[in-house]
Amino acid sequence: MKRLPPKMGMKFGSKGRHRVLQIKAEHYDRMIEIMGYPEDMSRSYERWRQIAEGLKRRLQSKGYFVVPVIADPDKFLAWCVAKDISPDRQALDGFVNRPNV
Repeated sequence: MKRLPPKMGMKFGSKGRHRVLQIKAEHYDRMIEIMGYPEDMSRSYERWRQIAEGLKRRLQSKGYFVVPVIADPDKFLAWCVAKDISPDRQALDGFVNRPNV
């Protein structure tokens, strides 16, 4: 398959991929409850989304290709059970960065 060249002047993915957590609005309250209300995550979905969008823009401006990874509460819990780990913020980072996503 032929690759299309990037648009002139863009550094599209020049530094590689970076996975970024995405949580659907309807799942946010359940996700933070599952993780025991981690200190580094806002209680407000809208505020968390603004922070996540800012991270995405910063990574893109530095030349990363941002890969959104949607965290579903049921899949996250099942993954934690399979790994025999607590469903906390560190586990969520592992879930987002797991292979074959």
